[in-house]
Amino acid sequence: MQGDELLVVFLKAPTPGRVKTRIGRVLGNEAACKIYRLLVERLLSRLELFEQVELRVSPDRPERALTEWLRPGWRMRGQGSGSLGQRLARAFAEGFSRGRKKIMAIGSDCPYVRSVHLTKGFRWLGANPVVLGPTVDGGYWSIGMTHHHPELFEGIDWSTSRVLAQTRRRLDDLNLVPAWLETLEDIDDVESWRRYLESGR
Repeated sequence: MQGDELLVVFLKAPTPGRVKTRIGRVLGNEAACKIYRLLVERLLSRLELFEQVELRVSPDRPERALTEWLRPGWRMRGQGSGSLGQRLARAFAEGFSRGRKKIMAIGSDCPYVRSVHLTKGFRWLGANPVVLGPTVDGGYWSIGMTHHHPELFEGIDWSTSRVLAQTRRRLDDLNLVPAWLETLEDIDDVESWRRYLESGR
């Protein structure tokens, strides 16, 4: 990873009742919180080779459980207020204002992500203005850019199956042709959690 690249990871504090709520309605909030912690820890363990990593956390005041997820050289910042789109736009705007040339953002819902996916994404940003990693439910697990395009985060129905389609329309409006990473599955409910366990990944 080069000095002008930045990987942003969006995280929530592992608080029962506030993470993996759909899983919590079936298995209980404590179990859902444990699942969330496991997913985050597995994801972050695969990112240890990346030096320029920023954990964007919610709530903004880091808790001990969040600071324990930091690795040497990584930074932690609050997500701030607003919709997911506003928080994503803020992360990209601040990253580019600090001189980064390639920024990729991922969430904490997709444990299938590997370092090879992100390495490929940064490489493709050398020839493409935007890189997207779709999810099977109609969203995306990653978005990368070489310049800030806040319009990509405006008017999006977040947490719905329309996210990717609406984002593609924004890309068309801006005449931006993205590169596409592998389609992966987020872990949002008990069924996707069980599929993940069965996958052995």
